[in-house]
Formats: sequence, C-alpha cells, structure tokens
Amino acid sequence: MPALVGRDAERQMLLAALESARAASGRIVLLSGEAGIGKSRLASEIAEIAAQKGSFAVLTGRGHPLHTGLAYAPIVAALRRHLTSLPDRDATEILRGLADLSRLLPDSRLPPCEPLGDPELERTRMFEAVADLIGRLAERTGVFLYVDDVHWADRGTVELLHFIGRTIADQRVMLLATYRSGEAEGPLRELAMAVRRNDPDAELILAPLSDTAVADLTRQLLGTDPTAELLRNVTVRAKGVPLFVTALVHSGQSRLRPERLPAIVRDVVVGRLHRLAARERRLLEIIAVAGDSGSEDVLHELWSGDDLDQTLRQLVIEGMIDEQAGRILSYRVAHPLYAEVAYAELTTAQRRALHAALATAIDRLHPDDVLSLAPHYRAAGALVDPARTIEVLASAGKRALRVGSGDEAMRYLEAAIAIARSTDDGARLAPLLGDLARAYQGLGKLDEAARALADGAAAAEEQGDSSQQSQLSYRLALLRSERGGSIPNTSTVDPLEVWKTADTVHIWMVADLRHGTSDQLRGIADKMIIFAERTPSAAAQAVGCSGRALHAMLDGDYEIALRAARDGMTFAVQDDNPVVTSGTARWLFMLSVLAGDLDTATKSITFGDSLNQIRLDLPSAVSSIAERLALVHYLAGDLESALEESQRGLDYARRTDISRSIGRGLRIRAFLLAERGDLTQAGNCLSEVAERYQTDENQLVAYWELAETTIALQSGQASRTGPLTYQRLRFLHDPVVGCLRLTFAGFAAVARKDVDNAREIADWLRELGRTAPFPQALADQQQALMMIADGEPDQAWPLLTSAADRLAAMGMQLLSAQARLSAAESAPTDEEARQAVKICLAVFERAGAVPWLDRSRQLARKLGLRAPTTRKTGELTKREAQIARLVGDGLSNREVAAQLFLSERTVETHLRNIYAWLELPSRWALTRWANDHRPAG
Repeated sequence: MPALVGRDAERQMLLAALESARAASGRIVLLSGEAGIGKSRLASEIAEIAAQKGSFAVLTGRGHPLHTGLAYAPIVAALRRHLTSLPDRDATEILRGLADLSRLLPDSRLPPCEPLGDPELERTRMFEAVADLIGRLAERTGVFLYVDDVHWADRGTVELLHFIGRTIADQRVMLLATYRSGEAEGPLRELAMAVRRNDPDAELILAPLSDTAVADLTRQLLGTDPTAELLRNVTVRAKGVPLFVTALVHSGQSRLRPERLPAIVRDVVVGRLHRLAARERRLLEIIAVAGDSGSEDVLHELWSGDDLDQTLRQLVIEGMIDEQAGRILSYRVAHPLYAEVAYAELTTAQRRALHAALATAIDRLHPDDVLSLAPHYRAAGALVDPARTIEVLASAGKRALRVGSGDEAMRYLEAAIAIARSTDDGARLAPLLGDLARAYQGLGKLDEAARALADGAAAAEEQGDSSQQSQLSYRLALLRSERGGSIPNTSTVDPLEVWKTADTVHIWMVADLRHGTSDQLRGIADKMIIFAERTPSAAAQAVGCSGRALHAMLDGDYEIALRAARDGMTFAVQDDNPVVTSGTARWLFMLSVLAGDLDTATKSITFGDSLNQIRLDLPSAVSSIAERLALVHYLAGDLESALEESQRGLDYARRTDISRSIGRGLRIRAFLLAERGDLTQAGNCLSEVAERYQTDENQLVAYWELAETTIALQSGQASRTGPLTYQRLRFLHDPVVGCLRLTFAGFAAVARKDVDNAREIADWLRELGRTAPFPQALADQQQALMMIADGEPDQAWPLLTSAADRLAAMGMQLLSAQARLSAAESAPTDEEARQAVKICLAVFERAGAVPWLDRSRQLARKLGLRAPTTRKTGELTKREAQIARLVGDGLSNREVAAQLFLSERTVETHLRNIYAWLELPSRWALTRWANDHRPAG
C-alpha cells in the first residue's frame, strides 16, 4: 500500500486527538468528504498507529450498502470481532454484569438478561451497557472505535455513536467515524451538527489532493517517475480524488475522456477487475456480495480448491481487499466503490447464485445469525428453500420490530409474504401479515396496516384458523374505530377462548372500556382475572392485576387499585410485552395522580410507554402518551411544555388520520389554551370538535365538558354553564381529567351561585377522596369556596391553605396556586393575603397562566403590592431563547424541531411570538439578533 500523501495537516490533527484520548480526554471526530477522497485510507492509518502503540484496543465496524436497514450492524460487528479475539477469561471478566448488552450482541459469556417489557428502557440500558463495555476496555488499554461509511448505517447506529460520544469525555477513548459528506441525512446530519457545536475542530473535511500530492501518489504507484503526458491526464481526470488516481494508474489508462466522474470510476474499476486473474476476480466478487459476512470460515465453505489462502493473499497485496483480524479472519473489498462496481457488474442471476451460496454457507456455520443470514436469503430469490427463507425473513422482521426499526421490519416481512404467496404457504401468511400490520402502524402507514390486517384475516379464514381470524379482524375493527369507524363489537366474543395472549386480551379490554356499562366492566375485570389464573406468564399476571385494579376502582377503593397496579407493573416488567406494560403503566399513572404522587405518575409514562413499540399495536398511544405528558406538565405548572406536548400528539394524530385522537387532542388543547388565556384559539378547537369529532364516548365527553367549562370561566361567562351531572364511568376512564372536570365545574357552580350543584360536586370529590389524597384536597378546596360564597371566609382560610399546601407537596403547583389565590382572597389579615398572593404571582407567571395571573395582580394591587407586569418587549422565555439561538446557528425549522423534540408547527408558533416580542421583521434579522446576544464563552 502506498504511503499516505497530501494529508499531513489532517493526520496531525487526528494524532493530536489520539494523544488527547490517551491522556483520558476522550474525543469524537468525524471524517467526511466525497466518495474516494481517502477517508478510509487516512482513518485506517490512524487505527494502525493506535494499535501499534499498544495502548489502544482497536474496534472496527463498517456500514455496507446491502445492510443499510440492519439495526446496529456496524456496532455489532465491531464489538463481536473484538470480543471474539479476547481469551475467554478476559472476556468473561469484562462482560460481567453487562446483561443488557445481550439485547444487542448475543454472547454465551454474557449474564442472562430479563426482559423489561419496555423497549425504550431496554434500548437505553443497551446503550448504557455498550458505553460501560467501552469504558471497561478503556480502563485496560484504551479504545479506538472506528466506524467507516456511517452514511450507510441505520438510525440506531448513529444514535448509539452519539450516545457513546457523550460518555467518553474523561475516558481513554477515541471515536472516529467516516461518512460521505453529500449523504449525511436525518440522524447523521444531526450528529454532525451536534459534534460541530461542541467542538468546531471535531470534524475534518477532506479536500481533493493538490496536483503535487497527485504527482507523489502517481510516482509511488508506478515505482518510477511518470511521463508528463500520463501525469497531466491523470491529474485532469482524477481531479484530486485518490481513488481515481489509483484506479487510473493501475488500469494503465492515460487517454483523456469527457465522461463524468461516476462513469470514470466505473471504467477504471472495471478495467482493474478485468486485469485480475479469473480466480482472483471470482473471489473478489464473492467478498463484494458477502459484505460483512466474508469471514474465513464462510469463504472456505464456498471456495472450491486449495488455493484460497494464496488467492486472498494476492488480492491483499494488490490492494483489492482488506484483512480484518480477529478470532476468525474476515475480508472486505478495500473500497466501497470497488465493491459497488464489482456487484453491479454481475448479472442478476450471478448475484442471486452468490447470495444463495452465502445463505447456505452461513446457515450451516451460524444458523442463529439472523443479522448475517437475512440479506442473503432475501436476495437469493428462488434459489434457496422457500420455507427456510420465510423463517429467516420472519425472524429478521420480528428482530426489527423488537428494536423499533419499522422500515427494516417492513422490508423483510414484505419479502417473506411475497414468498409465502408464491409458494401457496397459507399457514404462515396470516401471522406474517399481522406482523407487517404492526410494522406499518409503527411507521404511521395506517391505510397499509388496515389492508394487511384485512388480508391476514382472510388468509386465516381460508386456513380455518378461527382464533387468528378473530384476532386480526378485531385489530382491524379497532384500527378503524380509532380513525372514525364503529367501535369493535365483542359482545359475542369470549376473549378467553379466542385470544390466547396477554396483549390481545389487554387491547380488547381497553377498547371495551370506552363504552361499557358498570356491569360490563365488572365482567371485563372478571375475564382478566380468570385469564391470569389460566395463563402462567408474567404478562398474564399483569393483566390479572389490571382486572383487580378495575374492580377496586368500580368499588371506589383507589388504595387497593393502586396496590394492584403496582403489582401489575412488577409482573409487566418481567415480560417482553410492550402492550401490557404500556396498559399497566396507564393504570399506574392515573392512580398515582389520585394518590398525589406526581413523580411516580411521570415515571410511569416514560417507563411503561415506548413509542417505538407501543405504536406497533396501538398507534393512538403515541398521541395519548403526549396528552398524558401534557397533563403532567399542566399540573406541575408548565403550560408551555404542556401545549408543546399536546401539539406533538395532535400533529401525529392528524398525520396518521386517527380521528379519535384528533378529537381528544383538540379537547385537551382547548382546555390548556383557555388556561393560558388564548380563548379564541381554545374556542376554535372546540368548534372543530363539534363540526367533525363529536362522540358520546365517556372519556371524550368528560374532556369536552372540562374544556367548555374552563373557556366559560376564563371568559367570565360561568353563568352560561349548566349543572354537572356526575357519572362514575366518565371519571373511571380517566380519573385525572375527571378530577379536573369536577374542580372546574365546582368553580363554575360557585360563580353562578348554584349552591345545590356546588354541594353535589363537593360530596363527589369527598367520596373520591375517601381513598385518594388528590381529590381529597380538591374536596377541601370546593368546600372552602362554598364557605366563602356563604359569607364565612374565616372558616375557609385554613381549609384552603391546607389544600394548597398538600397540592404543592404533591407537585401540583398550578392547582396549588389556584387554591392559594382563593385563600389570599379570604385571608384573615392583609399580611397573610400578601404572602399568599406573592406565591401565586410567581407560579402563574412561571406557568404562563394569564387569566389566573391577572386575577392575582388585581388582588395584589388592592393589597398595595407592586405586581409584576407581563414580560416586556425584548424578553424571551427559556424555550424561545433556545429556538432563537438555534436559528442563529443557521438551523431550519425542521432541524430546530429535531434538536428540541418539538413539532415544526410548534417551532413556527414560537417564531411568530419571537418576532413579535423582539419586533423583528424577518428570519435574517432574528439570526443577527441571536448572534449579537450570544452569551460570552
């Protein structure tokens, strides 16, 4: 291999980063540039230096065009290769306690890993396990992690690299990744931006070689001085790209031709291939098709004759392939463009034959290595056993679903279904179509999901599989109901006979809760308990606990219900079943709020609900999770974040056309907007609901009543509200919204002097509060408001103060401030009123609750306090300041949204507010303002 030329500056910068890592100051460096510019060559030299010094373990992984959809494939290859090179004793010691690593990398030396039932948490722990592994290796020898061609890697690989990069600041680790600069999209572009922001020197962009460097490289390749004509033609044609220089010189081409660079590359690489001996070219083609599967044992399986080692050696000497060290040697075409051209030069029949041979060889040697098997089985077509192909592709699809990669799952499952149809394998068709529907739902392709479910139900009917048919038909009906169709009818269905799994029983229960009577709900609870008694799995026990919780809630005993939900979560996390875990977490969320434990409620959302997984079975859960988070933010006193979450959920519902979620999201958003004082927008939300999304469903009626009452209160029209008719079922389906609905209905009843309804609401809250602290505090508040209305403020003061203190201790700052404001208005002394109203002013200002803030200001002025006014022109909120800074960095709205995990619509709304507050006319003016006001340092 010729010496590296023309890269002295970049080489020194990388060596400096390596020395920094050696001194326990970890670095992440990105090396980018166009195809063939020499990224891999430069990175490989730094990797060799790291290995030669003996103070770094070199871990190498590469993206590959055939494996673009394989989740985490480059990281798996890097870790597997290094771990297999270690003695068993060392590897066992290093892997001790890293059970979560087995989610990514099956290894007999890893301890067993219990499923958590929450793929998002599992993914986080897997990331942490990888980072821990690298940290342990770094303590021994330091780590040089080199991932080549990241532009071909999946999203998960890029996100994992980003995660690792954030953990190595004080470790002896250097992470070097290369990618084609013109192909950085999505997460890779976000990674590059994040790296540049943290360290402007952390990305090196390789430019074309100078003419002098081209001459040096040409001289090395020839072993003598080139002629002037050859050098001139190579310089003109190669345009400073080392790969082109090498290919042109090796091909002996010196004639100038006018083709564009891709055609030149093809010409020169084909010329190079043609110069190889027949056996060498055949082996190169095998390695090109093999990709990451070109291990020595696989090649021995495929190669006929005893000259494999000699042929491999010759290809290495000629610079056509690279040798990858490890317990088992592996080989890869030296440059991806050589591999691309070699692959493209094969006929379709030749490619299929090689893929089939590779699939067969890998299956004999490593039958459980789905990551390696699936691409070859998929590409081999009819040349491999169709039954085994379906089995492998189905396993690959299920693996992709487990790691939340919907695109990858869709590709493999569609391929498996095509084979099943062509071979008339009806027995496998229905479950494959069911899994494909899950992949489509995870991608938000609900029309395609509906077609897959319908086809699956028809296939199951043809096979006489009534259980599978019922499951898929019900899932289809449920999906249609989510999008505005009729509610699935289960009155003639016994889930214990039809649905054998915990997740399907749980989905059935969730849907029937929406319209069931009390007796029907008790019947559902009984069926859930019976299912748990008949089924030994942990997920089934979690379902049984949910049944017991439902019984307790129907009896009004929320303490018992909470204990059952906690027990259910204990069982749920033992089983890899995101639907059951999510549903159990939903019960735990609601009951934790009733218990006044907002912290546990919040954790249950993020722990039990994994968007990448739960959307596979219940697409509407994406919106409902956002809505629950919105309510948590509201209760905690952060209306801005609450509105952002509600908008995120609503955007998803609109994008996927889930009518029920749109209607629910609009109702919640109307309530939040009314609390912020945006009454026109709140009214528009309810107008849209009335026009397109009205329903008699218990939960959604409760949401409507809450929003309508709040709008009336905040617009000073409480007299237009009517008395609230309490229905336990409406409260039962969503106790959080139920408590808010009763609270605001109580405010309205007091305001319009409806004593009877106000007293009824107080009694209802008191009954709910018998076993739940949250409604108990609200009941005290309601009773105190009635005392004030009856002219007994002295008795109301201690009750309101106590309620406010208890709500604050629960973390429900906004509701606490509402109670405290009423206390301030009825305080026995002005000083006590002043102290209370100061707290209210701070909470309402911070929350952005304008109507409550205005009411607090009015009281403050009466008490002689100088009340703060709303923010002045030129002042930005924390979120607005973040967005302004990112706009100043040159990010688009989409990029800003990705950085802050917001929707583009939310970013646009913030920008309109920013322009108004700063009195700026354009985005360019905002960019200049942001740069002028950037914090020092």
